Amino acid sequence: MVGAYNISEELIAWLEKTFPNILPQKNCDIEDVRFLQGQQAVINVIKATYKESLDDVYDATSRIS
Repeated sequence: MVGAYNISEELIAWLEKTFPNILPQKNCDIEDVRFLQGQQAVINVIKATYKESLDDVYDATSRIS
């Protein structure tokens, strides 16, 4: 299913596979941790946008029926 901004479930699955939300290695410095947190924040925004767009579609559909 594709939501607003052409965000699809496949895109979200690819992002989660490519940028997994796992703890970094012990030799990771604070800048690397901040970078990884930023990646996860972007993925979370994309996922929330996708969910909201689907909710909006279903709300609009139920009002028409």
